[in-house]
Amino acid sequence: MLTKRPESLSSKIFPKDTTVRTVITYNLLQGAYLGYIQIFWQPWLISLGLSVTVIGILEGFAGRSGLLSGFIQTIGGKYSDRVGRRKLVLIGSLFLTSCWSVAALAIRLTDENLIYAAYILWGLGILSLPVFDATLADHVEQASRSRVYSIVLIANFLPGSVSGFLVGKFGNDTTPWVLLILAAIIESIGFVLLLTGIKDKGRTSLQDEAENDVILKKHEGFKIKETLSKIKEHRKYFSVFIMDTIGWAIGTSILFAILSSARHFTSFEFGLIALSEPIGIVIGTLPGGWLTARIGARQLLTISEVLGAAMLLGWAFYPIEQLIVVYAFMWGFAISTWVPVQFHLSTKTFLEESRGEMLGALGTTLYFVRFFGPIIAASLFSIFGYSMPMIVGCTVVLITIVFIWKFIPNEKAITVSREMP
Repeated sequence: MLTKRPESLSSKIFPKDTTVRTVITYNLLQGAYLGYIQIFWQPWLISLGLSVTVIGILEGFAGRSGLLSGFIQTIGGKYSDRVGRRKLVLIGSLFLTSCWSVAALAIRLTDENLIYAAYILWGLGILSLPVFDATLADHVEQASRSRVYSIVLIANFLPGSVSGFLVGKFGNDTTPWVLLILAAIIESIGFVLLLTGIKDKGRTSLQDEAENDVILKKHEGFKIKETLSKIKEHRKYFSVFIMDTIGWAIGTSILFAILSSARHFTSFEFGLIALSEPIGIVIGTLPGGWLTARIGARQLLTISEVLGAAMLLGWAFYPIEQLIVVYAFMWGFAISTWVPVQFHLSTKTFLEESRGEMLGALGTTLYFVRFFGPIIAASLFSIFGYSMPMIVGCTVVLITIVFIWKFIPNEKAITVSREMP
């Protein structure tokens, strides 16, 4: 009788599949520059002369999580089901390379109009996010997805902790436009890596042509009504992540701009955030990625929200240097106990033939509602002062816990629903 050999520790941490290894390596590269851009981007814009209100509007409409970014995800996810994942991730990488190049030029020339263009390019580059998720789902067995996604998360954040801290400590000696050019160069290397390493997974056993014809007909054109009907089927599931997104968007989407403008945080203090947040992610990965089935998805999502609420209250009432490391660690731990679980639940809930489309639809829905977050936060800051965006964000995050226990079924319930004819 043949027995399946257990996976070695090295293969668990760094899977053998070439495409999965490529995605992990690409995230290592991208994390090296995103680590400092995500922390220092808004303070750079403040120093360029943009107000917190303008930054809030820009973050709402474009950038890494604005309205444009959300809409483009549905297009990316939908068409990756039809034309393959590889083409879409390559297009996304090209947009990001262009974004950092234009942003560098904007800061070098002190040109606000080019900043607007960079925000648009950044938003277009987000089209590959659901495609990467779908790619991992294609190449990783269901039981291992949460674990592998946690490895990708660590790969993306760990190098960023070092680069973010170094930029915070020595950033005054290096102008921002040089760091943005460096980001464009690193993303270009990532593009070459994706070009050579990403493979679309072919349909196994030449599944009969009738099935292929049905799938192709489903994906003829971009039928928004069809996508909306699928979203309606999962509206309770979507509502959990919508509430979470609104809360976190209000509380954190322009937090760095507020800290820079109202609390005059230094580069070193932002560097501490960049260093500490990934440590929380790494430590939180064990329950977030490896023990989802044992601990339970609802429990992990609840832990994430409790940590997030406490972190937001901390920023609201005690934004002092001695506690920066604590807040950033809690932030990272909250991310690592939420993101892999969301990925695990989503890939288990959405059917394989429309997985890319639905991951894109979920991303788009969340980005559409997130559009209001930075605008609401900027308004609250302008009217009520420093603490209010974090207080309101914390309140919504706590309400999300109720939604988690009301609308997220246990693992067995999801499995049964997928197996029913």
